[in-house]
Amino acid sequence: MPATNHTDYKQLLSFIMHDLRHINAMIRDSSRVLSVATRGNRLDDASIRHHAAVVFEQAAVLSSWLAIADMYIDPDRFTKEPMVRVSLHEIFYKACVNFKRLAGKKYIRILLEGKGKFYLTAHPVIDIMPYLLLDNAVKYSPNSSDITVTLDENSRLHICVQSMGPRLGDEERSSLCKVGFRGEHAKRRTEVGTGQGLALLKTICDYHGAKLTVTSGPTISHVDGIPYGLFTVDIQIPKE
Repeated sequence: MPATNHTDYKQLLSFIMHDLRHINAMIRDSSRVLSVATRGNRLDDASIRHHAAVVFEQAAVLSSWLAIADMYIDPDRFTKEPMVRVSLHEIFYKACVNFKRLAGKKYIRILLEGKGKFYLTAHPVIDIMPYLLLDNAVKYSPNSSDITVTLDENSRLHICVQSMGPRLGDEERSSLCKVGFRGEHAKRRTEVGTGQGLALLKTICDYHGAKLTVTSGPTISHVDGIPYGLFTVDIQIPKE
């Protein structure tokens, strides 16, 4: 977790501004379409759903970046927010629905498994967790593949997200959740990404006493010369 007295604010602004410009453009364009439509122009239901989904999902990404800024500037801010009772199934279901548009562009299916509410008392930042997990999975998954989110409950609340992703080298595994780190194969797969998402995810898990395990399985196939294997993010959260 970045210490406040060692924060590189120029780097932080560089990370944030790149994505915020893109987020702002998408929210602005879809909001404009919806605004014009409500003034009398005809817009079919499918178009309304599309633009509303864009606004909602980009607002969620914006929330993630604001949380990342908090992680740099005030790492303890998350613990200052009052804890609330949330349903893990509800926040993951909402995220799955709102990633459906982006996943559909790559013919990716997002499967949510596990029956029940899976209640947890947590800091509000927990709402960002499913978006971080799905953003990472959709970004790196090959076309026409599946992302599986499994929720379970025994002595702990268990979240498991599995997808196909660029394989990690053995020497890279220990650096995966460090701020700014991206694996070499992931960089070859896409230039999009700053290595912030998993770092923030680890911070959220740490604040809730959760155990985070990330594994990259052996090569199953190659996509454009890049080795792919099963990428698994496993989170176990103590029950209250």
